[in-house]
Amino acid sequence: MEVTPVIIFGILVFLAHLFAGIFSRTKIPDVLLLFIIGILLGPLSGIATPAHFGSVGPVFTTITLVIILFESGIGLPIDSLRKAMRRTLLLTSLNFFATMVVVGVTIWLSTDLEPKRAFMLSAIVGGTSPAVVIPLIKQLKMQDESRTILILESGIGDVLCIVFALAFLEAQKLVNFFALA
Repeated sequence: MEVTPVIIFGILVFLAHLFAGIFSRTKIPDVLLLFIIGILLGPLSGIATPAHFGSVGPVFTTITLVIILFESGIGLPIDSLRKAMRRTLLLTSLNFFATMVVVGVTIWLSTDLEPKRAFMLSAIVGGTSPAVVIPLIKQLKMQDESRTILILESGIGDVLCIVFALAFLEAQKLVNFFALA
């Protein structure tokens, strides 16, 4: 008997709700448990591959991220937003660039990647994901300003990841262009 994608999807939705309940009682992040299931179903067992998601996968993930960011933006108090902006920019800058440098140097020294590719990869993973941070923040009891800082940091960090990854990509294209000339 073949397991249909609908059954697998239903099981994953059920597990997501179950893990959210576990998180509310134990503070073990539901995202971590879903991530582990993803690793088990994907790379370790080969049950799910990127080809299974086809062209729908990127669209679905984009829509999901947009909904998460939109919904979290609606809940941000304006006065808390004003107070948190300066500290958010400082936190985001320090977090992103420190992570990018440490990860870039580590990848460069521990693999055979050249520095520009190592730092492109570090730019991609240099920020905290709103898809992870925002659901965690909603479950934790925090002050408004701290919550606002973390939500903004994850959103701005995502933008920095995209901008710097694309900058490294364009720099690589430019180097390749002049190497051909």
